[in-house]
Amino acid sequence: MTFSNLYSNDINAKHLRSKLRNNTTKAEKVLWEMIRKKKLGFKFRRQFQIGFYIVDFYCHELKLIIELDGSIHDEVFQEKHDHKRDAWLKSQEYIILRFQNNDLFNFSEKVINDITKRIDELVLQNKQISRFSPS
Repeated sequence: MTFSNLYSNDINAKHLRSKLRNNTTKAEKVLWEMIRKKKLGFKFRRQFQIGFYIVDFYCHELKLIIELDGSIHDEVFQEKHDHKRDAWLKSQEYIILRFQNNDLFNFSEKVINDITKRIDELVLQNKQISRFSPS
């Protein structure tokens, strides 16, 4: 699958993306095990670059981004950055789901249900998309 420049994993950021994948947080590891290998019916990628931003998890077919937020995201600077980042991604028609790390650890079934519900909504909105289709 080829991507336009907007979606491309810029070669200049390859090292950073690799570092992020190799140093995942405990929450990212837990969620990755729950969504990898099309367990939710769609392929997700880890630490994928969209524009200038690297997102935690991304499903190209649905334009769905999943972000996990640890305590750093409570800092004022990080909150402002996240808001700017989310605004730009939404302006490009991406759907963003954000979860707190603690919610994943304490309510993992609810987190997966929330993700599954959003996937179901996106599939219903676009009849050309179906689960478990080759990608």
